[in-house]
Amino acid sequence: MVSKTFVGRKFEFEKLEEYLTDVLQNKKGNITFITGEAGSGKTRLVKEFRDNALAKESKMRSAYAACDERIGTGNPYAAF
Repeated sequence: MVSKTFVGRKFEFEKLEEYLTDVLQNKKGNITFITGEAGSGKTRLVKEFRDNALAKESKMRSAYAACDERIGTGNPYAAF
């Protein structure tokens, strides 16, 4: 269940839920990039989705990576 304070990004959240359902039904896996302007809710979207998925699937594990905004534009894929 999405928290009551989570607003916006409904379409993106539902798409992530759809991808998760496909994975759990052994249909296919995906790599998904979450992009957007600073302050647009990317981190909150990922955290809400992760928390929701982990609550539903007790055997699921989560990994999270992020770039360091203090480095600047020269290292946009540092998380990988």
